[in-house]
Amino acid sequence: MANAARVGAGMKAGLEKLAADFENISNVRGSGLLIAFDLLDGDARAGFAQQCWGRGLAVLACGTRSIRLRPPLTFSEAQGSQVLEMLRSVLVEMREQISRFQN
Repeated sequence: MANAARVGAGMKAGLEKLAADFENISNVRGSGLLIAFDLLDGDARAGFAQQCWGRGLAVLACGTRSIRLRPPLTFSEAQGSQVLEMLRSVLVEMREQISRFQN
C-alpha cells in the first residue's frame, strides 16, 4: 500500500506537470495508483488512447473524455517515469498533428 501511495503521488504530480505543459489535458485526479485525467473531447481521447496502445501502453477510456491509468500495486517509480514519458511523447505528437492540420 505504501508503494502504491508513493508511486501514485509521483505519477499524479507528473500528470499535473503535463497538464501545465499541454492545454489538451486537464482535471488530473486520483488516489494511489488509481489515476485519471481528461482530454478535450471524446475524439481527442480516442486518438490519444489509440496512440498509447500503439506504444504498448494500456490505458482505459472512461466517460466522455477521460483516461484512466490502473497499474498494478507493485508498479515501481521507474515504471511510473516510463509511463509519464510515453504520455508526454503522445501529447507532443498530438500537438504536432494539430499544428500540421492548422497550417
